[in-house]
Amino acid sequence: MSALHATDIRTYLECRRKFYYANVLRLLKGEGEKPNYFEVGTRGHAILAAHYKNEETSYIIEEIPDTENKQLLSVLYKDYVEHYKETDSTWQIASVENQFKIEFMGIEIEFTIDLLIMIMQYYIVDHKFYSTMPSQTVIDLDFQISFYIWAANRLGIKVNNAILNCIKKKIPISPTMLQGGKGLSRSATELGKTDYQLYSNAIKMAGLNEVDYENELDYLKGRGSLTFQRFKTKRSDSFLVQFEEDLKFLIEEIMEAKITPRKFIAIPSLNCAWCPYEFLCKIQNDGRDIKQAINGMYTEKKDGER
Repeated sequence: MSALHATDIRTYLECRRKFYYANVLRLLKGEGEKPNYFEVGTRGHAILAAHYKNEETSYIIEEIPDTENKQLLSVLYKDYVEHYKETDSTWQIASVENQFKIEFMGIEIEFTIDLLIMIMQYYIVDHKFYSTMPSQTVIDLDFQISFYIWAANRLGIKVNNAILNCIKKKIPISPTMLQGGKGLSRSATELGKTDYQLYSNAIKMAGLNEVDYENELDYLKGRGSLTFQRFKTKRSDSFLVQFEEDLKFLIEEIMEAKITPRKFIAIPSLNCAWCPYEFLCKIQNDGRDIKQAINGMYTEKKDGER
């Protein structure tokens, strides 16, 4: 039986050429070729999985080779636990980092759900580490969330709701003082880098009057956390019926691409800068032979390797 992973489907939707490199040619980039931009997300997922399993997390942080990422995740995790202490106490954990398989159209599709919780009803929780927080519209249209909800229902888990657990890969900083120490900066740029608690503490430490900064404090308090946001999203039963129909056509297209390899045109996006196939893609766009670059920079994935 043919097999696919949910991430293969997402890759195909994001960029057909990346899918060609990763899933048809099965190329894996050599170690040390490019800084691991995704380390924060990968390690962050491992930390949260251990956290919700009530397991030790410190060893995961200590094993992070990049000093900057280690410090960032250490602070983020500490703040995360404190920020969601009360909210998470209401969650009943059903499963953590559970791997599932479903059969669909004669194909075995593998996927992993970060967290399945019960709050009167089931919710799928998907952890995401972002540089910039997504909009509610993007989340409501997100394919991965739709797939997880659809697939869970195929397994007999009645669920229509999900929570995107967003964590920004940057720590808020204290606001700067104006020249001459006459007050705190009120600029939109400064407010976009700090949060309510830091701004309030800076006012007190500088011996300033909170009343003079009432508008800024109200804005920061109303905006909520700069680092942590949770978005709820729902997929109705009628949506899931239509999603299955659309998925059939998508799977057929993907399997055709795997059986009859084609070199897809590149679909440029902001993600290109972090793509492991960026250099290879540029060579192909220039009309040059990519075989030499493949032999020098890539190896073939082993079975089960992603």
